[in-house]
Amino acid sequence: MSPDLPFDDADRSSRLEPRSRADDEFVALQAWILGLPWVVSGNRGVDVPHHIVIDCAPLHVRHVWAVVFSGTDDLMTELFVVVTADLMCIVFELGWFTGIVPLDGGQSLCRVDLERSSAHVEMVLLTTYGMMFPALAQSGD
Repeated sequence: MSPDLPFDDADRSSRLEPRSRADDEFVALQAWILGLPWVVSGNRGVDVPHHIVIDCAPLHVRHVWAVVFSGTDDLMTELFVVVTADLMCIVFELGWFTGIVPLDGGQSLCRVDLERSSAHVEMVLLTTYGMMFPALAQSGD
């Protein structure tokens, strides 16, 4: 159930810029994301988007939650989260994302601003993570 990404490799490679955040902070963020309950790592590889999946058997939920792009050094260069239409109304008003791409099924792929503070990025991730469960559990996906 992976979202189709609406850009090609040439478009993505033009956005890969060095980040001001230290490399160890990106490694810590990746580990923190994968440490959340029911979060598993999907496919991995350079020049391939890495899917982070919510896989909660008790609620019959298995859904792509985040998409990570990594550079040749395997460090996160971009982070997107999949957001439902209901949640989109809330987070759009808050200005949490630097880019929003509509997907099928009333969902959106939203780019998380990794230049913001670690606390802000974690708050955005926890909020989208927590709000995905009721929507997914009710829809039966």
